[in-house]
Amino acid sequence: MNILIINFLITLKNATSCKKESIKVSYNKHFKPFLLFFYNEGLIQSFKIDENLNNISITFRYSTNTSYFNKLKIFSKPSKIVYLSNKEISLLSNKQKTFFFSTDKGFQSTQGCKKLHLGGKFYFSF
Repeated sequence: MNILIINFLITLKNATSCKKESIKVSYNKHFKPFLLFFYNEGLIQSFKIDENLNNISITFRYSTNTSYFNKLKIFSKPSKIVYLSNKEISLLSNKQKTFFFSTDKGFQSTQGCKKLHLGGKFYFSF
């Protein structure tokens, strides 16, 4: 995983631990698939990319005054990339955690990988 993406995820985690409602971060083209995925999974309320000002505005979603990003744990790092096969992903049955993978079909959650019978790079979990 790219160090910029790791810094981006840590920035989101730190902002939600301070109970910020929204933040602005500098724009990078690698962040857009993550933001779309977070939005589709319901982890963030909204985001707006302003390429003219070169920044992204992100509004967080809180559930019972806590954010999903507080439980963020990063598994793949630039020095150590973790891959899981379809068989290994199917053994993950923890329904309280959400695992995120980079696959041939784009970013997928555990349920998406199980449904499409895919393995991939294990990025992070909530």
